[in-house]
Amino acid sequence: MLRSKSSIKKKFNKIFSYVYFLVESLTYSIRLKIINEIPNLKHKKILDICCGTGINSLILAEQGANVIGIDLSKNQIELANKRKEEHQNLILKYQVMDAESLDFSDDSFDFFYLLLVFMKLGL
Repeated sequence: MLRSKSSIKKKFNKIFSYVYFLVESLTYSIRLKIINEIPNLKHKKILDICCGTGINSLILAEQGANVIGIDLSKNQIELANKRKEEHQNLILKYQVMDAESLDFSDDSFDFFYLLLVFMKLGL
């Protein structure tokens, strides 16, 4: 039985989401330690590039930062926004955006945050 491209993509996204959440839970304490090493995050504007489901963005925002998380995957951003619903008091926003074509002015952020980012290189 042949499956359509969209049904395969939908199945992949569902499986990938489960794997991603598993990896997040296994690496949460490490992520927290890394972010806690960054001094004085309160009121800093941070762009979390390739934010995935937004766990790093969430941790940064919990430390008082104003965070925008971007990811190319609409599915990942949808999951990040679901997670954000439980944390309405944080200054945190997610957007679908290509990290290679950022749509922000040069002075928009104090920091860029990237963790576990793999990008295609045109070599």
